[in-house]
Amino acid sequence: PGGSCKEQQWELFEAMRAQLVQFANAEVVVDITHGFRAQPFFASTVISLLRATEHGCADLRLLYGEFQPGQDAAPIWDLTLFVELQDWVHALVVFLRSGRADILNTLASRAESAIRRNHYQQGGGHQDMPKLKPLVNAISRFADDLATVRIASILLGIEENATKPGTSTAQALLQALQQCSGDVSRLMPPLQTVLEDLRNMVAPMCGVTTLSGATGHAALVALAELYSRLGRYAEAVVVVREGYICLSAGKGACDVGRDFADDERQGAEHDWYQVNPALQKQVGDIRNDIEHGGFRKQPLAGSALKKRVIDLVDRFAQAQAVASSEHRKPTGKTFFVSRHAGAVLWAKNHGIVVDQHVIHLQPEEVGTGDTVIGSLPVHLVAAICQRGAQYINLSMDLPRDLRGRELTAEEMERCAARLESFEVLNREVSPDIWTG
Repeated sequence: PGGSCKEQQWELFEAMRAQLVQFANAEVVVDITHGFRAQPFFASTVISLLRATEHGCADLRLLYGEFQPGQDAAPIWDLTLFVELQDWVHALVVFLRSGRADILNTLASRAESAIRRNHYQQGGGHQDMPKLKPLVNAISRFADDLATVRIASILLGIEENATKPGTSTAQALLQALQQCSGDVSRLMPPLQTVLEDLRNMVAPMCGVTTLSGATGHAALVALAELYSRLGRYAEAVVVVREGYICLSAGKGACDVGRDFADDERQGAEHDWYQVNPALQKQVGDIRNDIEHGGFRKQPLAGSALKKRVIDLVDRFAQAQAVASSEHRKPTGKTFFVSRHAGAVLWAKNHGIVVDQHVIHLQPEEVGTGDTVIGSLPVHLVAAICQRGAQYINLSMDLPRDLRGRELTAEEMERCAARLESFEVLNREVSPDIWTG
């Protein structure tokens, strides 16, 4: 086929693919010196496809013979490195978008000999041999920690003994990126753009000295946001839950290693439950729904669960430390404002302790330390927050046929009843809003 139409172009593509698949497990040399018209392009595309899908061409060299008039011998250009550049970009982008390094590990073991061969062909010596293996190893360790949610190892590092503190896998990866920058610039300059994206990914998680309090909060937020961007929502919820506990806990309850104290961690977890039971309930519900695969009467749809995790991560990013139980004032009363007939039973079923169930509530009835649960107008919520009380909204996804009705506990469950914490401020409206 001449390739003048799409059908003929696909014929050319398929002819090249069929030839290369025959030798999937053999060493293949592709010579594009006398490629006709677009044949070299088809060859490159087929090679990229087969290598990306692991259907062949793993051991391949791409060569081009330079034509020099009047010369009996012509130099051979080894273009294999440019094929491997595509492999590296693909593997690194997969890692950036998923956090998984399997493709990168396979590529590294396959490409090491090719890199060495090309280096010596270019007149390089042993001393200046490109060293990409430390980078691949650092990525692999970071990916393993990411896959198994080793929060402390990623952000803080686990000390090996009393005299040898550990290095976090995020910090080790950042250092490896810095150390290999020169080799990458010489070997595959276009990779620098991808590696810069990788640096930007891990940098916010580096330089952590403790996971306790506000110091560790930024790094924990960065990790939760990374999991969320990667679409790994179960892991994101784990980081948010443990991050909330760390936010108001001491080092002994947060920094995994020789000095980690289980009893302190349990105490910090209990404190979090006491300070914000509704938030703890919300985080727990989302985590349980994911971990148990949605095996419940009213499991959330995947899209709804995804949105709740993203919102949860965003909320954690805005969180602030609260006093521990040793310094916190006794908590006040919890009011549940609702007309729903099943509200009290619903709260009991979910382990929510309510001091007083009311149909109406005036802001003057609450004060600092009190908690108000309900679905109140925004101006009342602002007044409640101004008096120092915490407002937790009872949110539900009401179908049309249930709107305006007083619901039973079972109907509230069907409507995905949940508690969401809000803080509302009453601000004066500028006259400009009406005039544009």
